[in-house]
Amino acid sequence: HWATRTARRAPPSDERTWSPHLLVPVCDREELERARRWLPRLTLPGEPVRLVAIDADGIDGSLDDDIVALRDRLEEDGLDPGTTRVEAAQAERGPAVALLATGDEGDPHAANLLLAGFPEDPDHDAPTRLLLRQAFEMDVGVVLLPTRPPRLDEAEPAGDDPAADEDADDAAPVIALWLRGQGPDWHVGDHLPHSDLALLLAYRLVRSSEAELTLVTAVDGMQDTEPAEGYLREVAEIARLPGPPHVSVIPHAFARSLEHAPPASLHVMALSTQVDFHWLREVRERLDAPCLFVRDSGVENAFA
Repeated sequence: HWATRTARRAPPSDERTWSPHLLVPVCDREELERARRWLPRLTLPGEPVRLVAIDADGIDGSLDDDIVALRDRLEEDGLDPGTTRVEAAQAERGPAVALLATGDEGDPHAANLLLAGFPEDPDHDAPTRLLLRQAFEMDVGVVLLPTRPPRLDEAEPAGDDPAADEDADDAAPVIALWLRGQGPDWHVGDHLPHSDLALLLAYRLVRSSEAELTLVTAVDGMQDTEPAEGYLREVAEIARLPGPPHVSVIPHAFARSLEHAPPASLHVMALSTQVDFHWLREVRERLDAPCLFVRDSGVENAFA
């Protein structure tokens, strides 16, 4: 049982040693609007944000004006924003390399997190996969933002029960963070495999949205339910998650567990080395909710 294990006691502070230095490519108004929507939720005052305008045919001057306006607004909010440009052809050949090269070598504010949109069009799968690979090679995490905006300012509807929906009016939105099963021993190591950045970002979103957090995992059999629940509670304790968060152990293999997922305004999931975008689209469809897909750089630590 988790309570009887030898627990590592973290400092009581909510402070995290990890701080995002964001890089945000913008080549059209959809990406600009996505940046405007997400940056206030993912950043804290004083943190650097670099908006990268990607030159492309058909980009009008008013988009440049809007990027500058967003930069000015971020500065008013206490962030440390900057803007720069790269050529579209250069970005296509090496998206992450081109974007990250916009910073100065040795810059203490060098980017460690890149925001990009999830590829809705399968024709964009290969460039996105290249971006993920290049970013990982450069120790930079990647967040694939959903096209469908999450309802983080209100709770998810409870269903067909009018009384339940009335109760939900005063409820907080819910963010579901999916963690990979660690059976059969369910040991909490020095970090979360592939999921450190996902947890750090979920924590940020919970704080900025005043949302509730649910930790979710799937197990292939009832025999793992209790140790899996203990694992999630121990992760929450060591990572100093507020709440404490709810835990949800679904006694089915992952693919089937999606049909039994707890209701959430946003699902946060970590990506592994091999990414199948066709399957991720199916995951999103089965959950019928916005999904934030996160790829670790390999250097984050959710317990630090």
